[in-house]
Amino acid sequence: MSRRLFRALWRLVRRVRWEPAGPLWRPLDIRGRAESFVGGGRALKVLDKLREPSRRLRVIGVAAASGMGASQLMHYWVSLLGKGEFTVKYIDLKPVSSDDEIVELRTNLMLELGVEAEEIAGAGEAELWSRYWVVTREKRLILILENAKDGGHVRKLLPGPGGSVIVTSRELLPGLDGVYTDTIALGRVEPVHGRELLAKYADRKWTAAELAAVDAVVAGCGGNPLVLRLAGWLLTGEERLTLRGLAATTRQRPGAETILDLCYARLGPDAAKMLGLLGAHAYPPVLPGAAAALADLPPEAARPGIAQLIGSPLVKIDEDGRIDLPGLIRRYAAAKAPPDDAAPNRLIRWHIASIAGAGEAFAPGWVGDQLPVDASDLHPLRFRPDEPGLALDWMWREVPTVLALMRVLGAGQREAWQLLVFLMPALFVSKPRGEWRDLARLAERNAREAKDDLAVARCLHTRAWIEHEMGQHEPAVALLEEALRLHAGLNDPWGLAWTLHALGACHAAVGRHAQARECLTAALDHFRWNWRFGAAILLWTRATTFEGVEAVRELHEALTIARRVRNGLLTGLIHHQLGLLHRDRGDARRAQHHFKMARELRREAGDRWGETESHRVLTQVRRASGPVTRGSA
Repeated sequence: MSRRLFRALWRLVRRVRWEPAGPLWRPLDIRGRAESFVGGGRALKVLDKLREPSRRLRVIGVAAASGMGASQLMHYWVSLLGKGEFTVKYIDLKPVSSDDEIVELRTNLMLELGVEAEEIAGAGEAELWSRYWVVTREKRLILILENAKDGGHVRKLLPGPGGSVIVTSRELLPGLDGVYTDTIALGRVEPVHGRELLAKYADRKWTAAELAAVDAVVAGCGGNPLVLRLAGWLLTGEERLTLRGLAATTRQRPGAETILDLCYARLGPDAAKMLGLLGAHAYPPVLPGAAAALADLPPEAARPGIAQLIGSPLVKIDEDGRIDLPGLIRRYAAAKAPPDDAAPNRLIRWHIASIAGAGEAFAPGWVGDQLPVDASDLHPLRFRPDEPGLALDWMWREVPTVLALMRVLGAGQREAWQLLVFLMPALFVSKPRGEWRDLARLAERNAREAKDDLAVARCLHTRAWIEHEMGQHEPAVALLEEALRLHAGLNDPWGLAWTLHALGACHAAVGRHAQARECLTAALDHFRWNWRFGAAILLWTRATTFEGVEAVRELHEALTIARRVRNGLLTGLIHHQLGLLHRDRGDARRAQHHFKMARELRREAGDRWGETESHRVLTQVRRASGPVTRGSA
């Protein structure tokens, strides 16, 4: 894809309304919760120091074991901040494992804070640091980095003087010695605060006669806020335990496991099965449909169990409704998991089928017919073809989950490489990311382990495209040439055409125009007769790559295809490019016609930036040549 097409698509799709899937690639706007934080007087006082103006960088370390309430403290304190007083961003570092991912997080944080993508793309490392420091100071940023494991990663995200950072971790990180300006240690709550927590979670007030039993439960929970929350849940609902009975049980067998055993016994068989299987591996947070597939349950049968899990404190629900387990509960659930060696495969296949369905709704026919998907037994997500933006939106949200699944399960599942290949439509119109290299390499390794040449060739193409878009054209050529050698023995014309397209783009990027034209022409010949949308992309690529005498003709052919497939976004982009070509050739009348068409089509497609761009260039052409009263195609 040409840089101009990519930039236009990127600006549009960034505007689609969506909540990020997970904080791996985009910081989240943390939502403060009004629920009070019991027993956190000193912690709140330390955090309140960040509200005072300062010219120096302030970093507060929060050390807390699993279940001790670090996340609850963060949300409650943010809810106390005045509206608009600060810009607060939250990043969960739990899934992050490489420097590339940290760099991507910093880049996306800058985008979230209003820095233009073009400004970031053209800057060197020193310029990026300078811009990062400036924008974080201007926005009065408070950055919350949760579940940190590596002090070096934290250092790469620190803002400049005047910035504020809160870092939560199991223990204070040695790599941040000398960086912390203050620390908070969250541990077991005091008995008086334990009473208050249990009352809050049980939604009741204690009488004087109940206090002895309450103290027994608090002591039996070891003062752990998460375990106290679970105990409070046991005292609510139709199947609630009596306070006297719970106190007797915890006196006899104190400890978190006792409370967890009682909670597990309260679950129905389907909810218990899903909880156990979710804990059996280090799975990323998964959607309810994926949890049902993991347990081999149809959606209707799984729904009551999922509702029971979501209504309990046994699971956490993220911004997109994905189900996750706190560490303490995950370790317990793993021991309760029923023997089911096929469960990981069902989870992988559910994601493959759901991603394939989303890709088909966004760009029908993208991967061709050589990769059939049959997972009707797993009830994957369904997407409407008349809402392609929602399908693309969901694919982006799912990328962090796919990367995590590849890391956890990829080595043991022969078809896991398909996760990458079916994501290709979303990758194609997105800004390439360093961690996508990891995803592509993991998928390629999986394909090679499966000894499947078609799988290897498709993964090589996708990996090469990522390298090409990140400016590594020659390494991409080497990958694509290996893919071509494999295609010589395959019957995969779709994969071959995409490989030739990518190879043509790489050759053009390094000035080998004859080879580029040959490759792009061969790919176009395939798509012209087999897939009109693909032909329009190839025609666009050729026209914007070479911009010769054939460019106008090829863009008009692409325009005809875009109209036939009723793709308003692509049609508007082509009109705009035609306007640029006519403007550069001195034909103001035709240029104005195409810019006006582009402006209207982009408005209808919701591409506000594109609409503004076409209007701006149209205005410039009018000022230079005077208005045109009669248009011409």
